[in-house]
Amino acid sequence: MAQNEQTNRLLAFDLARDAMQSPSITNRLLKGGSRDEERMSREHTGRRSDRGRRLNRTDVKSSTTGISRHENQTSVKEDEATTRGSRKSERMEEDEDSFSVTLRTADHRQKDFVLAPEDDVADVSDNLKQTEDSANIKTANRHKEQGHEKSQSTTKIKKLRLKHLAASSMENFTSPYIDRNLGKPGMKIITWYKPDVIPQFFTRRKAFENCPVSGCKFEFPLSEDSIPDAIIFDGAHWREDPPPRRHSDQAYVFYDMSSPALPRNLVWSPAWSTVFNWTWTYRHDSDIWEPLGLLKRKPSDKVMPKEYFLELTKGKSIAAALVYDECPRATPSRREDYIQELRKYVQVDEFHPCSNTTCPAEDVRCSQTLTRDYFFLLAFEEDLCRDHITDIFYRAWRPGMNVVPVVRGGANYGAYFPEGTYVDADWFESPKELGKYLADLAANRALYSELLWRKDHWQRSSKKVANLALCKLCQKLLQLPHTHKRYPDIHKWYEGNACRSPTLPF
Repeated sequence: MAQNEQTNRLLAFDLARDAMQSPSITNRLLKGGSRDEERMSREHTGRRSDRGRRLNRTDVKSSTTGISRHENQTSVKEDEATTRGSRKSERMEEDEDSFSVTLRTADHRQKDFVLAPEDDVADVSDNLKQTEDSANIKTANRHKEQGHEKSQSTTKIKKLRLKHLAASSMENFTSPYIDRNLGKPGMKIITWYKPDVIPQFFTRRKAFENCPVSGCKFEFPLSEDSIPDAIIFDGAHWREDPPPRRHSDQAYVFYDMSSPALPRNLVWSPAWSTVFNWTWTYRHDSDIWEPLGLLKRKPSDKVMPKEYFLELTKGKSIAAALVYDECPRATPSRREDYIQELRKYVQVDEFHPCSNTTCPAEDVRCSQTLTRDYFFLLAFEEDLCRDHITDIFYRAWRPGMNVVPVVRGGANYGAYFPEGTYVDADWFESPKELGKYLADLAANRALYSELLWRKDHWQRSSKKVANLALCKLCQKLLQLPHTHKRYPDIHKWYEGNACRSPTLPF
């Protein structure tokens, strides 16, 4: 330690001698005259990069004659440390009494050293060396720690990725951008639960030929090694037997095209209430919607002019016709009672198998008779259930059927069909008011022919709606699991608030 102090004092003398040779520094020393300024000037002289001069080992050796080689090497190292510290200085601030040297350390924090009059240049050298050594140690430690942490983090991430890849399977990966039909070999198999009630449509070989998607087939009976992807259960033909054992990823489809208001042999067993994934009915809120009919717009060149319908009305004489495919019976909508009351105000003729005359839907002569003699065709449903619109309504849009339909049912006809093409019994509070309106409309031939002309813009579609529904089921199977769902209570969904009772009395 004593040897270091002696070396530092000799170095201070050498720096002072060099400083006196610099006029700029000498002038500064003469201004203050303090040893503090002198020391700072010598420190400033150490910045060899400003004047192209540097201390070298030869200068140090010449100023330390008589000191051992070991002491010379120590002095040289300390001098080099001093020089490196000087190069790291960013600025030197001057004032009349003292110089403040700001050093930026390796960790980017600033420290100010103010040299007191009694300080020595050796103190500055010690401070610089300690600061630099400390900064170098901290930097090295930090780099070492960061490198170690980064190495540990990288290794951990690699292990996690490898573990994840090992646990996952390419066959189970799903995404809206992945075509499951291409990614998974084989066809989606759809089958029917009860063989004795299977609709004829499902037995057709080309049921999927016009679908916008491909990858499904209907198989019944199932082969021994076939596991269906979807099983369709007809809700109108259940028994008390429990649901079959379900395989993984198998969809159960509730199917029912009849009104929930009609009598049936359906037994709502609690075991069946929670097993269904999708619904297939005539209702709009079904997962697979199959309406009982559709309309389509006619080409404009096929629409007859208004004059044609005005001339057509001249041969009509009877107010309304009611056409049944079966014999009349008591209905949940009290249709028979409503018609009986309506007859008090307008004439209503019935066509059904139990009457003297019939009018089959495919009978062209019947359509001609209705067009020639009748103003209105009563399309009164057996029930007042939501969205339940049957063929009794679509009959009025058959080709060549020029009569105005009068509807009564549970559907929102105004939301589904063009305005000014039908009359709704719900617009009136009683059969009496409806009867008077029909009589007035039939008497106003210009207004009535306007309704016929508007109705002529539309006709019944021949599109197979059951085929569209089957295609929808195939599409949902191909999009699993994104289309997966389960009904907590199928009985509540199907029958809860689905139908309303007629307003009585009429």
